[in-house]
Amino acid sequence: PADRDRVKEALENHLAERTPYDMEYRLLHEAGHTVWIRGKAQAVWDKDGTPLRMAGFISDITDLKFAEQELRNSEERFRDIMESISDWFWELGPDLVFTNLSTQVEDYTGISINQYVGRHVETITETWDNIEDRELLLELLEKRQPFRDFNYERLVSNGNRVHISLSGKPVYGHDGEFLGYRGSARDITARVEAERKAISSEERFQYAIQTSNESFALFDTNERLVVCNASLRNNSPQDNSFFDNAPTFEEVLLRLVENRNLEGIDDHNKSEWIAARLVGFRKREGP
Repeated sequence: PADRDRVKEALENHLAERTPYDMEYRLLHEAGHTVWIRGKAQAVWDKDGTPLRMAGFISDITDLKFAEQELRNSEERFRDIMESISDWFWELGPDLVFTNLSTQVEDYTGISINQYVGRHVETITETWDNIEDRELLLELLEKRQPFRDFNYERLVSNGNRVHISLSGKPVYGHDGEFLGYRGSARDITARVEAERKAISSEERFQYAIQTSNESFALFDTNERLVVCNASLRNNSPQDNSFFDNAPTFEEVLLRLVENRNLEGIDDHNKSEWIAARLVGFRKREGP
């Protein structure tokens, strides 16, 4: 009933104005459910323009309409999911021209989607800092190779540098025709900066212990050596590789005693001295 006026108007226009009559409308089935109908018809007029007869067909397109609605729902769910996560997705056509991107790209790069869509990927990568990264990505795309976690750095519109990780895979039709690429991207700037800070902290730590005149050693929970400084290594100059093989705390003590580098420790009291240090170490009281 809701489509009645629309169908009536289309039919009247066809008879009076000879506009095409091809309509999709709903009917209420006797069983109480709604069915979708497609009606297509053509009238025949006499020389005075009076309609003489009309012929056409109607078909049940309910299944097709339900399938179209499911497709729309699926596309909406996909867009909702992609817009709710931090990553953004992108698509390239067979000519490697951007055809689609999610809205998050504007948040991370400051560049409008309209400045991407319709442009070849090569023109986008011109803003990358590393030419080798740019050439490698273009080579992967030209060879239609999948890639994952391809990281690069670029300057964005606000003057900041961001680090982006790309993943993508080629898309083919049922007949094997290359249709382009589909993939995702994410901003990994925070992770990269954290890694750089960690490396910087590690470098400062290593510098501090290596330049110390005091012996330093760090052991893990299994009592194995993790790192030591040059001062400790100098206590075993004849076999410096000993410290590279993750010796235990007890083995390090034995080596120091054997090299007689500990004042007041000799063959008579070394066992007691080592035992006492082990007890203290295992209580985390230090040697």
